[in-house]
Amino acid sequence: IQVHNKDAEDVSAGLRTAINIQGMEKAQIERGNILAAKDTLKSTFMVDAELDLLSSSPRPLKNRAKVRFHTGSAEIIATVVLLDRDILNQGERCFAQIRLDEPTTVLKGDRYILRSYSPVRTIGGGRVINPLPLKKRRFSEGVLRDLELLSSGDPFIQIEQFVKMGRHTGKGAKELQFLANLGKKKVDEVLKVLCARKKIIQYSRENSLFIHEEPLAEATKELLDILSGYHRNNPLKAGILKEELRSRTKGATNPRLFNFIVNQQSGLGTVVIENEILRLEGHRVTLATDQKEIRGRIEDIYRRAKLQPPYFKEVNSEFPDAKGADILSILVKEGLLIKVKEDLYFHKKSIDGLREALTLFLKKNGEINPAQFKDMTGTSRKYSIPLIEYFDHEQLTVRVGDNRILRRKI
Repeated sequence: IQVHNKDAEDVSAGLRTAINIQGMEKAQIERGNILAAKDTLKSTFMVDAELDLLSSSPRPLKNRAKVRFHTGSAEIIATVVLLDRDILNQGERCFAQIRLDEPTTVLKGDRYILRSYSPVRTIGGGRVINPLPLKKRRFSEGVLRDLELLSSGDPFIQIEQFVKMGRHTGKGAKELQFLANLGKKKVDEVLKVLCARKKIIQYSRENSLFIHEEPLAEATKELLDILSGYHRNNPLKAGILKEELRSRTKGATNPRLFNFIVNQQSGLGTVVIENEILRLEGHRVTLATDQKEIRGRIEDIYRRAKLQPPYFKEVNSEFPDAKGADILSILVKEGLLIKVKEDLYFHKKSIDGLREALTLFLKKNGEINPAQFKDMTGTSRKYSIPLIEYFDHEQLTVRVGDNRILRRKI
C-alpha cells in the first residue's frame, strides 16, 4: 500500500492510494469497484435511504423516476421508489427505496448523490439507512415505522430493529455488524444488553443467531396451537411426530428455531418429548366406552394367539370404523403388545415366556440352531425367523453362523 509514493501500513477514506493486488489484471478492475476484507461486505440491488430533493432541482421527483445513483466512485442507473408519497417536491425529505440496475455495496450511514437521468444534473442525495433490504410496500405504516427506527442514531434501537425485521429467521451477530455498520465489540455489547432486557433471545449459540421477542412469541404460540389442535383431532394418539410438527410451523424453514422452541417449552414443562413424539403436558389418551371394549378384544386376540398371532391388517379388518391402528399404538406404548416386525405383533406374556425358555436352553446347551428354536416355539418359519431376529435385535442373542448364542452371560 502506498500513499503519494510512500509506503503505508493503513489508509483512511479520502486519501489517494495505490494498492498492489495479486492475481488480477488491470482490465478486470472497473470504476466503482470496492476492495474489502473477505466476507465483510455484501452486494445489493436495493438500498433503503433518506432522500433529500434539492431546492434547486428543476422539477419535483416522481415515484419510480429513473436517476443516476452515485456512491463512492460508482455511477449506477436506478429507480427511486417513494415510500410515503407519489411526488417529492423541491426542498422536501422522505424515505425511499432505491432499486439499482447493477449491484453495489454500501454501508449504513453512507452518503450518496442522485443526478437526473437526462440531462445529467445533481438533484438530491441522502443517507443509507438499510444497506441490504427486502422490497418494501409503499404507504405501509409498518415499513415507515421500521425505517424511522433504523434512522435513529441509537445503536440499541437500530440493532433491535434489524433483529426484529429478521422475523422468524432473526439475525446473526456477524450480519448485524454489517447492517448496523458497527464493530464486533460494540455489536456484542449491544446484543448482551438487549438479551438481558429480553428484547432479543439468542436461539443458537453455535451460529450466534438472535431472534426478537415478538416473532419468537408468535412462533411459540403457533407451535402450541398446532399441538393442541392435533390432540383435539387425534385423541387416541399419544402425540405428533417431531418432523411432522416442524413441517407445519414456521420452523419448517428454520429448524434451529424450531428445536430451540421445543427444548424451551420442554424445559418449562409445557411440552413433553418422548422419543420422536411430542405432546402437550396435559394430554392423555382417553378411550370412549366402545373403544375400551375394542382395546380389550384386540389384546385378547393376541393373548390367545400366543406365538402364532394374525397379522394386524387381519385384526384391524374386524374394526373398520374403530381406529384400530390408534388403539394398537396405545397397546404397544403400554407394553402389552410387542412389535416384532412390520404388521406382526405378539402379546408381552408370550414374548416373556419365550425369552425365559430360550435363555434357559442357551445356558444349558450353549447354542441353538434354527430347527431347535422352531421346535421350541411350536410354530412355522413364518414366526420363528422373525422371533429369533427380534431377540438378536434386543441383544439377548447373537448369530454365529446359522446358530444363536447368548450375547452375554446372564
